[in-house]
Amino acid sequence: MNATPQLPRLQLLGGFRLAGAQGDELRLSSRKGQALLAVVALAPGQSATRAKLKALLWSDRGEDQASASLRQLLVILRKELAPLGPTVFWARNESVGLDPDALDIDVKRFMAAESAGDAAQSVASYAGLLLDGLDLGDQAFEEWLAAERGKFLNLAIGLFERHATELSGEERVAVAQRLVALDPLREASHRALISAYVANGEAALANKQFEACRTILARQLGVTPAADTEALLAKPPSRAANAKPSIAVLPFANLSDDPAQRYFSDGITADIVTELSRFHQLLVQATKGKKDDGAIGTGRELGVQYVTEGSVRRIGKRIRITVQLLDVETGQNVWAERFDADEEEIFEVQDNIVRSIASQLSDRLRIAVVEKASRKPPANLAAYECFLQADALPIGVPEAAIEARRLCRRAIDLDPDYARAHAFLASSYTLEWILHITAPDSLLDQALDVAKKAVALDERDDFCHAALARAYLYRHSYDLAEFHYLKAHSINPNNFNIIAGLGIFYGFFGEPERALSYIREALALNPHNTPTWYWRNRAVVHFLGREYEQAIEGFRRSPIQPDWVEAFLAASYAQLGKMEEARQHAVAALRLTPNLTIAAFLKKDPYRRREDAEHVAEGLRKAGFPE
Repeated sequence: MNATPQLPRLQLLGGFRLAGAQGDELRLSSRKGQALLAVVALAPGQSATRAKLKALLWSDRGEDQASASLRQLLVILRKELAPLGPTVFWARNESVGLDPDALDIDVKRFMAAESAGDAAQSVASYAGLLLDGLDLGDQAFEEWLAAERGKFLNLAIGLFERHATELSGEERVAVAQRLVALDPLREASHRALISAYVANGEAALANKQFEACRTILARQLGVTPAADTEALLAKPPSRAANAKPSIAVLPFANLSDDPAQRYFSDGITADIVTELSRFHQLLVQATKGKKDDGAIGTGRELGVQYVTEGSVRRIGKRIRITVQLLDVETGQNVWAERFDADEEEIFEVQDNIVRSIASQLSDRLRIAVVEKASRKPPANLAAYECFLQADALPIGVPEAAIEARRLCRRAIDLDPDYARAHAFLASSYTLEWILHITAPDSLLDQALDVAKKAVALDERDDFCHAALARAYLYRHSYDLAEFHYLKAHSINPNNFNIIAGLGIFYGFFGEPERALSYIREALALNPHNTPTWYWRNRAVVHFLGREYEQAIEGFRRSPIQPDWVEAFLAASYAQLGKMEEARQHAVAALRLTPNLTIAAFLKKDPYRRREDAEHVAEGLRKAGFPE
């Protein structure tokens, strides 16, 4: 039996290293070359566009200079990588790539093992931080690298933790020690190591590790270990002790005399959900309402550990917010507070609520109570109210869209530096262009300009990056769209709307399985307050994946059937050969928009792959739509 031939190896985890098939190290002459190979290796299919490489590696250069620098680097890399073989590295037309069949890439092995559920192989593949020690000094690359590092580190932590529970004896201890080394401030990792020592009968080492945990938490975070951690010294560990804490935020009641102020209490609730979601170690759910058996019953039904509820009363220029945090298991009140403030203090009050809740959960979370989710608040309450009123309006209704834009422009007039108002306005331009066949392309230009300004005003705001990502996506600027979607996700990894947005992006990008995984994650995080557009866009992804029955089921969840949903239903039935149903929906779509053609329809969706666009066209053509 012939042995499997060795391949050249590219190592990115733990630092950059490139070696030939015989193990001989191959050194590159520049850090930019290392960075370029890393970006390509981590791109889908190990292929990246020249535009993406220029945007990440020469973000401070003009287009001509960046293009010249990339061409020069590619010439150098072809020469330096020649010893690995003629097919390993290639650059053709607008793309640069690596041949995954001619190169053993450690991140690819790691992800393959993770997808297969092979924790042992994943742990063996993880050698440390992605590109540890590589620093280019380019802001765009550093932001990209921080997001990628965080993704792999979080995956590794979960896999190490799971693998430790599968082992015993010294093997379990060794994996738990590596887990602590990955993130020494993570208390759950210390618990895993203490549990391993206890299970191995090494009480002295367990006590020593507990003291080490106590010292580092006190010094770095100003907190003490949780009671669960200390209890491990006396009894075997519980798997529940390592679970990520979860919290549901119930809608704050509007106690103002004016029922129309409901938008204000809803806005306060939404902002608290958003800000709590920024803590990576906490699972946050928003709900539409409270069950008959109260907050505790609602929490039990949702399967969360904590519930927050409150009320908002507005009298003149004074605002009173009451809030309480409840432990679902015990039914006890963990914390309650009343905040009285003038209008201009509302944003400080919101921040105090979030920090207070985080403080109460600090024994279960690896977060510092002084950590601040620091997107910039608006300068005044009137601008904030305009934004909340715009956000409360229904999506897809023309009259509501006009009013939302008026409110956003008013907010910007009141506070020209209000980033979120700019982002909302940009998104409204994008949505209008998407939903109206005859909408001019100038709307997309406006969307891009305003979204860029939103990010420039507050680059720490996930909402702003998501608005810019959408603007880029519908202009077919896929690399920039992906960058800003991932940036938004890195800022707030628990924001279910951004996770769903990533699903939409990868659907149009041509990766339906990856798209559905993001949308499923969004649905899991937001199961009881699911916006209609989740189902519609999941249905589009199912259609692109040739899953027509699932597509029809998703489109039928929509309470209203705009022209594009009717058209997709027609195409789905046509692809199933159900021509009577297909023609009924085609007639309905054309009744809504008589000038709807296949060409006009395809223009509104940013398919990266020509075969996806042709697949949609084929379904529409079968259903009887005009070209």
